[in-house]
Amino acid sequence: MSEFEREVIAELSSLRREVSELRWRLANVIRPAPAVDVDNARGLVRGDLGGGLKTPWMQVYEHGGAVRSFSPTSEGEVLMALAPYGDIRQSFALRGGFSGPNPKPAGPADEHGVHYGASKQFMRPDAAGLLSSKVDLGVEGGPQVARVGDLVDVKVGSSKGLWPIVTGSQLVRAG
Repeated sequence: MSEFEREVIAELSSLRREVSELRWRLANVIRPAPAVDVDNARGLVRGDLGGGLKTPWMQVYEHGGAVRSFSPTSEGEVLMALAPYGDIRQSFALRGGFSGPNPKPAGPADEHGVHYGASKQFMRPDAAGLLSSKVDLGVEGGPQVARVGDLVDVKVGSSKGLWPIVTGSQLVRAG
């Protein structure tokens, strides 16, 4: 075998290793990884890569600018591990969508909704609402708010006593 042939074979062998490495990296750039270990206090999660493999602890990306948000991650939540250059050790988690145990919230097609436990916040083109067994406005544990039908205790004057509230806002509603 000539020197030229040995060099060509060595180069082809090197290229095969490089292609194999690139295929491996590309396969790891985006991986579905349902949440299996959750640390919401630190905003971290580990995802299931299948075959008993887990991601390292990953940051769950949220809004962090002038508008900030945080949604707790739950076990089984669909996540995507995004790994720059295919190195899973550098991965971070993106929310990946709905699944059987975590379905899309029910509601009209044009409704933006947030469901958390038994509470629901929604916005539609013509309305917005918050449905919950307890709502604090302004500060938690602030002053109580009266509704139409509630009794108000009038302390002084000719109307002294308990009286029902008979009218309220046409724009703000409570159930």
